[in-house]
Amino acid sequence: MKVSSNQGLCHTVGILLFALMAWGSSGCNVNLRQLVANENETACKKGRAVACLTAGVIYYTGKGVETDYKKALHFFRRACDGRLGSACYNAATLLRKQAQGNITPAALHFLRRSCFLRDPDGCSELGIAYRRDAPRAAQLFARACRAGGLLGCHNLAELTRRGDGVRRNRVKALAMFEALCDKGLAIACVSQGMMLESRRSGLRNRPVATRLFELGCKKNLMVGCYRLGLSLRRLNPKRAFALLGRACQAKIGGACVARGEMALKGITGKPDRAAAVGHFESACQLKHGRGCYMAALTHLRKVNPTTLLKATYFLDRGCHLKHYRSCYLLGSHYHRGLGVKKDPTRALKLFRKACQGQVEDACLRLINPPL
Repeated sequence: MKVSSNQGLCHTVGILLFALMAWGSSGCNVNLRQLVANENETACKKGRAVACLTAGVIYYTGKGVETDYKKALHFFRRACDGRLGSACYNAATLLRKQAQGNITPAALHFLRRSCFLRDPDGCSELGIAYRRDAPRAAQLFARACRAGGLLGCHNLAELTRRGDGVRRNRVKALAMFEALCDKGLAIACVSQGMMLESRRSGLRNRPVATRLFELGCKKNLMVGCYRLGLSLRRLNPKRAFALLGRACQAKIGGACVARGEMALKGITGKPDRAAAVGHFESACQLKHGRGCYMAALTHLRKVNPTTLLKATYFLDRGCHLKHYRSCYLLGSHYHRGLGVKKDPTRALKLFRKACQGQVEDACLRLINPPL
C-alpha cells in the first residue's frame, strides 16, 4: 500500500506534530492513529489529496483504527480524483483484494488512471493485466521503467529475453537484469542467474548463476532458494534438500517435486517412498502437473486396487494441468481397464491429447491403435 507523496509531506508532518502534542497533554489514552485519521479526513474534505491518501491507508491497514475497506476506497477515490497516481493504484489493489486477486473492470479503470498519472507500479500492473497482448504490455512496462519502476524494467527485460512484443535480444536482457540486480532487485538477480544457468542462452556460467541464486535467497526470495536448491543437488545434497523444503513450504510446486525426487532416490539418506509421495501430492495440490504425474508413478510402484485408484486420480489431475505424459498414461489405464472401467474411445482421446503435447509414444499409439 503506497503512502508517499512529496507534495503532502509538510501536511503529514504537521498532523503528526499535532498528534504528538495531544499525546503529551493528555497521556497515553489518546489514540494517535484515530487522531491522525480524523485530522486527515478533515483535511481531505478541504480538498487536500494527500490527506485523502493518508486516511485511506490508515483505514486500509487498520492500525489504531478499525479496518474499513469501504472508507479506505472512498478516500483513495478522492485522492485519485486529486491526480495522485499512487492513490489510484491503491484503489485498484484494494478492489483486487476484495475480488480474491482478480482484476475487475473497476480495478482496471484505476490501474489505467494510475498509469496515466505516471505511477510506475500502476503501469507495471497494467502491463501484467495485458500480458496476452505482448506489444501493449511491452509499452506499459517501458513506461513504468522510464518512471523509475524497477519491476517494470524487470518485466521489460523478460520480454526482451523471450522476444515477446519486442525484438529478441538475450545479451541486452542479461545486461538489464544485471543492472537491476546491482540496484537491489532480488528477482532480477534470480532472472540473471537463470539466464547464466541455461544452455539455450549461449551465455552459460553456472558458478556465477549459483552466486546470484544465493543472493536472491538471502533476500528471502523463495524462487531464489528454489533455484539455489536445484543447483546444489550434486554439490551439497543436504543443503539443497533443506532449501527445496523452504521453497516447497512457500508453495513453489517445482520445489516440492524436486524434494520428492531426492527423497525417492535416497540422495540424503535411505529412500523414503512415503515422504516422496507426500511431496509429490503437495506439488499436485499446488497445480504442478509433474507433481501429479510423479505421485501417480510412485503409487504404481506397489500395484493394488487402492494404489491404482489413487494413481488414476493423480493422472487425471495432471492431464487437466496439461502435463501430457499424464494424459498418455491415463489413456493406457483406460485402454487396459486399470483402476477404471475399460474405455477404448476415451483412451484414444487421451492419446490424441498427449500426441498434441508432443508425447511421441502417444502419437505411435494413434498410428497403430491398440487392439
